Amino acid sequence: MKLFSASAAALLAAAGLSAAANAQCYAVSAEGDPELLEGYTLAEETAREGLMPPPPVPETASGVLCVRDTVVPDANDFEILRHGMPLYIRSGEGEEVTVLALGYRDGNYVVQLPQGEITEEERAEIVAALEGFNAGEAALNAYLEAQAQGETPQ
Repeated sequence: MKLFSASAAALLAAAGLSAAANAQCYAVSAEGDPELLEGYTLAEETAREGLMPPPPVPETASGVLCVRDTVVPDANDFEILRHGMPLYIRSGEGEEVTVLALGYRDGNYVVQLPQGEITEEERAEIVAALEGFNAGEAALNAYLEAQAQGETPQ
């Protein structure tokens, strides 16, 4: 898995994404500006039954950036990490921009805050979301196991 780099931080800071782009996602690479993933919304992809398909990013992508109202991860955001793709969640505008970087390494979720600040309430919500990932992972693993055994997953 590729982890957050200083060049990715510079790209995120320079992206100039507006609130109008809320819920839209972008492929992030060190080679250039974030590239809009036209019509792609991570929340819609992770809401599907089973494991989401890999995100439609170029081979040079080092992560996926999604613009949202909050940097608190959604319940199923862990699914993108299963594809070896870090997730950057961006909220706010201007000097109030916050970016949360979410990755997975050595069996643990890795969270970084490369830009901005979070409140204690957001911190608690992020911790709760990460703890919820464990239940989501268990449910997804059970679904995939049932599917592999030819059963109709519940």
